[in-house]
Amino acid sequence: MLSETQIERYSRQIILPEIGGSGQARLLAASCAVWGVGDLARTAALYVAAAGVGALQLVPELLAETQGLNPDCQLSELPVARLSVDAVAAIRGTDVILAAGAGEPTCRLLNAACLAQGTPLLWGEATNRMGWCMVLAHPGLASACYECRPHVRVSTEDADAALPGVPGAFIGALLATEAIKMILGVGTVAADRMLVYEALEQSVRAVPLERNRTCSACSQRRCPEW
Repeated sequence: MLSETQIERYSRQIILPEIGGSGQARLLAASCAVWGVGDLARTAALYVAAAGVGALQLVPELLAETQGLNPDCQLSELPVARLSVDAVAAIRGTDVILAAGAGEPTCRLLNAACLAQGTPLLWGEATNRMGWCMVLAHPGLASACYECRPHVRVSTEDADAALPGVPGAFIGALLATEAIKMILGVGTVAADRMLVYEALEQSVRAVPLERNRTCSACSQRRCPEW
């Protein structure tokens, strides 16, 4: 049951037919982890916390910025050091994992752990001109994993300071939206496409994405669609 304070705090969400009181209760009971730093991870964390996700794990750099945003969101520090030792234990008990500009070594460890644990992995990267995001390793769907996704090629132009912060913030908001949708069980999971945002053209396009059936990381994973 939601308290009167919570009903008032989330009133704009509760009135939505896709959420309601039961949906808000699911958010409050859910747990999420945001691995990464910078504008992408920061934006994702702020939106997830504001939505009322009950437990949120963050890297130390983001804890201070998110502290006190929502009293219903219990923050804790991610076991970063443990990830390289026992990645499965590091993510155990988390409903949704967000790799938000986390870097390739971290993403590979999270990918393997999510495949082993059956935990959905949401991945996003951004430069100062472009951003990319997709749902990876989704349990029950024939979705690609981090190892067999299309690899993003970043040119020298993309790395230039054209629109600093903008693509990262946009992709962070998209990742948070996907995480909230998964927790609520509403909408369509974007597990069959990669979203590409081009800031200078102000466009978003979806690139069809198929899982590599010979991928060394996920080819043995059983999916009902195969």
